[in-house]
Amino acid sequence: MRRILLVATAIAVLAGACTSDPPTVLESLPAEMSMIALGDSYTRGTSIAFSGSWPAQMERALGDEGRSVELTVIADDGWNTKRLHREIDRFWDGQTRDLIVLEIGVNDVVLNFGLDNFREGLDLLARDIEAMRGDDSVVMVLSLPDFRVTPWGLDRLERNYDFDGFNAILRTFAADIEAEWVDVTRIS
Repeated sequence: MRRILLVATAIAVLAGACTSDPPTVLESLPAEMSMIALGDSYTRGTSIAFSGSWPAQMERALGDEGRSVELTVIADDGWNTKRLHREIDRFWDGQTRDLIVLEIGVNDVVLNFGLDNFREGLDLLARDIEAMRGDDSVVMVLSLPDFRVTPWGLDRLERNYDFDGFNAILRTFAADIEAEWVDVTRIS
């Protein structure tokens, strides 16, 4: 049975909302665990020190709970779903992970690749995630962060991006692969 990650915890970690008290993390993760973060510039932590990125924040939060985390990040600027799949093929070491977190889709939206293309990319990523997944792995899928609140996105406020359509696809994808859905759009 797949373990369930506490959604409130993940939202707090991913949003950087933990200011004084570290969030509670999933108690059933092993004391020595592996985590892989898959995504784009948000996952990489572009324009900030990597220590401020959500994978690094999550690694610290898990460490604060007494876990030793081996973190792998496969992410870079401009990656969409299909590019992430190609890069996973290049950089993944073939090992399963205890925690798999996917944050992808912003570039599919910005570059207007379309919903069908997005679904095709997610189908490829579903196979990648299944290969990384162990019997007790936790998998999380994050919604699209609203990039319009970033300095880069401020001049794009008037554009009509289909966050709802892409997030609906992501939410269905998360359910289909038995992953936890974490809505970070609202807290962007």
